[in-house]
Amino acid sequence: MTETTKRTKRRRNWKKPASFLVFVGPAFLAFVAIVLIPFFNGIYYSFTD
Repeated sequence: MTETTKRTKRRRNWKKPASFLVFVGPAFLAFVAIVLIPFFNGIYYSFTD
């Protein structure tokens, strides 16, 4: 097999939505809960009295 064929096969495996969501979903939810929610709450509280 050539290097291009190996890369193409490897990429095809990650196109399955279920495996993508299993690995990226929890990390994305943790990022939203730990970073984005407090960030936007801080912006909101800074403009309200």
